[in-house]
Amino acid sequence: MKKRFLVFAALIFVLLVASCAPAANSTQSPSGNTGGSSGEPAACATDTYGCAKISAGQTIKIGMGAPMTGGDASFGIDISQGGRIAVTDAGDLNGFKFELIAEDDSGTAEGGAAVANKLVADPTVVAIAGHIYSGATAAAIPIYEKAGLPMLSPSATNPPLTQMGSKVFNRIAFTDAIQGQFAAKYLYNTLGIRKLAAMHDGSDYGKGLAEIVRDTFTSLGGEVVSFSAITPKETDYTAPLAAVAATKPEALYFGGYTQEGAILANQMKQTGLE
Repeated sequence: MKKRFLVFAALIFVLLVASCAPAANSTQSPSGNTGGSSGEPAACATDTYGCAKISAGQTIKIGMGAPMTGGDASFGIDISQGGRIAVTDAGDLNGFKFELIAEDDSGTAEGGAAVANKLVADPTVVAIAGHIYSGATAAAIPIYEKAGLPMLSPSATNPPLTQMGSKVFNRIAFTDAIQGQFAAKYLYNTLGIRKLAAMHDGSDYGKGLAEIVRDTFTSLGGEVVSFSAITPKETDYTAPLAAVAATKPEALYFGGYTQEGAILANQMKQTGLE
């Protein structure tokens, strides 16, 4: 069989956030019914997390954590723009306007935690549209869990995120268990690949996805001749690509994002993989 070298860069699907209704917080219009001397709705006294306190003239804020700068900024910018369209389409709620607060978490666990801590400190933030990357999301979940802020991620696909027992995390994207299995089956059944190399960027998303592809491809009867990680944000991957080339794969699968995927694809020819 003629060798065919392919790079499959696993990308996040950009989905518009249609709505994000707060599950644990409530907002009362200035003229609404209240209970008790505090002026708060009666439900606030029995709700586990209490109520968001939003005064007349303030907005109901929906937070978002996403990479807004750097090489992966296109993901955060695109998704936040979709969120702002959804906010505009939603109109008012009892006289209050919605506002999307998109914060830059760089797509990292450290950034995810920092953004989460910032958003939970704002009492007018009632829900989170995000986070966008799986690693940042995993770090942010415990913080929102403690504060009682519901989350709805449009793109965090790492399977364990919905296996942590979180009461606040939800997502609308498929998981990598589906994405990875489909890719492996396509490689093996449709393209006829029998020797596969897999690379990943070391992130929760990229590594987890590459592992699913590896395991599924092996279960189908294929051979994974190389499984390796690269360091994100670098500009020269010829050394790891040369190591992969030495294993003589028929195809290369990459679990990660477009910034590194584009560099790998462009440098394959230099290492005999194309």
